[in-house]
Amino acid sequence: MVGESCVRWDLCLWLCLVPSLAWGQTMGPFDSLSGFWENRPLPEQPVRQRKQPEFTPPGVRLGGWVLHPDISLSEKFDDNIDATARATRADLVTSIESGLRLESDWSRHHLDVELAGAYQNFLDHSEQSMISFGQIRATGRLDVSRALTVSGTIGQRWDHEERGSFEDEGASTLTAYRRAEALASLRYQPGRLGLESQIRFDRYDFESGGTAGSAVIDNGDRNRGAAALQLTADWELSPGSIAFVRGIYDLRRYDRTVDDFGDRRDSQGEQIETGVTLDLSHLITLHLQAGAFHRSFDGFRDLPGVVGGIRLVWLPTALTTVALRADHQEVATAIAGASDLLLSRAGLTVDHELRRNIILGASLEIQRGDFVGIDRTDIQLIAGLDVTYNLDRHLYVNGSYGFRCRDSSAAGYDYERNQVLVRVGYRL
Repeated sequence: MVGESCVRWDLCLWLCLVPSLAWGQTMGPFDSLSGFWENRPLPEQPVRQRKQPEFTPPGVRLGGWVLHPDISLSEKFDDNIDATARATRADLVTSIESGLRLESDWSRHHLDVELAGAYQNFLDHSEQSMISFGQIRATGRLDVSRALTVSGTIGQRWDHEERGSFEDEGASTLTAYRRAEALASLRYQPGRLGLESQIRFDRYDFESGGTAGSAVIDNGDRNRGAAALQLTADWELSPGSIAFVRGIYDLRRYDRTVDDFGDRRDSQGEQIETGVTLDLSHLITLHLQAGAFHRSFDGFRDLPGVVGGIRLVWLPTALTTVALRADHQEVATAIAGASDLLLSRAGLTVDHELRRNIILGASLEIQRGDFVGIDRTDIQLIAGLDVTYNLDRHLYVNGSYGFRCRDSSAAGYDYERNQVLVRVGYRL
């Protein structure tokens, strides 16, 4: 049964209510909240978003631009690199990561260009070594007037799927993929009312692989393009409090009209949602959103459902930030026989500023994935501890411990995994 070997669902829900753990992953529905705190005075900002001038790298000024280079070296011990229940393999993984970010420093308009890359080397299982990440991305904003702005993003990302993800099919090596993105947005806000239209295009290409038993995993079934149109209207209820309503229409088009399992995955979806961000006090902010969606598939039954989320950020002291987050959404999947993945997540964070240059964190996240159309439900538990020590503006040391496990109603997907990491980084 789901949840018996690794996760007790009722126990995990209880743990989520204990205010001593932290959120481990960014959740899409709340990305827009990150800018909410930028202009708030200390100590009302969350711990990890505070700007400490004595520990913030100044960058290299180039006229009207500022260049931010960084490089880091990390060593990680992983006791289950394949995320399997049996015949587990441990290894030491060395990673080198570097990046360049060039941002404008203009009185109007803004342009930000990023280059980043990473290579990881497995000590005992060299076949797993690879360029694990790469990115080139440009984001810009044109201030047409005080009320009208035009913004956009274009970029390409080379990445790989983590072992134990919902789409992981047990390939003998990490599954690499490429994602191209393009986004354009127009926002008009003459006063308390704001209107925004956004159009987005994404392209995903996955590399095929094989299992340890030499079976071929054809990931060509997952190659696809996606497009979405989003219209939003929001109203400033009071300083720091905003209500909104949003409509979304999207298309998914796969390269193969019919995949290797005979499934037709092309689809279109409509979604309507409303929500509110409330500044309950200078120390508590609450974000709520809820809505409904309907997705029509070429080869599956139509899927209606609900989406929603909640985020509560609380600063109990000037040195501590607690954040509760939960959401429910639908996600594309290519698992044989499944039309979609209904994903529910919940978690809690605590970050504590032990000293101005030492930040402690802990994390707990619970994920439940229900595959629509097949008898499979996965429950994952992700927990972690970390500490960051900034020696000065440029040099920092980070250490972390992570635990991850999954219980699945389908055979062969359970696992437990422990990781310990130490990183040294330098920024200009």
